[in-house]
Amino acid sequence: MKTQKAISTLFLFVKWISVFYILTILTKWTFAPWDTVDPIYRTVTMSGWETTLNNFFELGWGKFLFSVPVVMISMKTWWHTQKSSWHSTAQLALSNGILLLAIIASSAISNPLNQLFFSPPEETAREYYVNYVGYHRTIIPAILWGLISIWWFRFQHRIAHNQQKAKREDYSYAKQKRHSERIHRLSDQKTITKNPELSANYQARTQTTHQ
Repeated sequence: MKTQKAISTLFLFVKWISVFYILTILTKWTFAPWDTVDPIYRTVTMSGWETTLNNFFELGWGKFLFSVPVVMISMKTWWHTQKSSWHSTAQLALSNGILLLAIIASSAISNPLNQLFFSPPEETAREYYVNYVGYHRTIIPAILWGLISIWWFRFQHRIAHNQQKAKREDYSYAKQKRHSERIHRLSDQKTITKNPELSANYQARTQTTHQ
């Protein structure tokens, strides 16, 4: 059991590192649309708020806006369930892996959709493609990421809830067991008291134990 828990915990730590780095890169790539555009052309096509937002995701802390909360929430859930069986840790690692695959898959879905709805006309010269770059191309990824995040948060909550439920059941079972043992001891004592022969044997064993 300890080996299984150690392996699942190590797997979870590896998932945290993978999730952090990959989500950071994907966040920057998705929500900084001018990241690959030559700075010479940016000032021509970008408005003030777009410049601020793009720099926030490209150069500032915006690229960590998704990866850091995901890892922190997963760590919090793990901290509350670390004393449980290894199944909870394995479920956390699995949920992080599914989240990562889902985000990558959403990019594979959103890119063709962006090309379908927001691509420039075929006769547009390549140097004018920059005119079609903008935050309108982040709408579809933002919706998909939001839906995936809602599922992931609910899954984290479910893991924590199931663990708390299991703890309450274990506590209730232990309490009932102690109560049953206490009643059994009291019942044995009453039986011994009523039977003189048993009472004499019990007192003899007690004296022998104390000696």
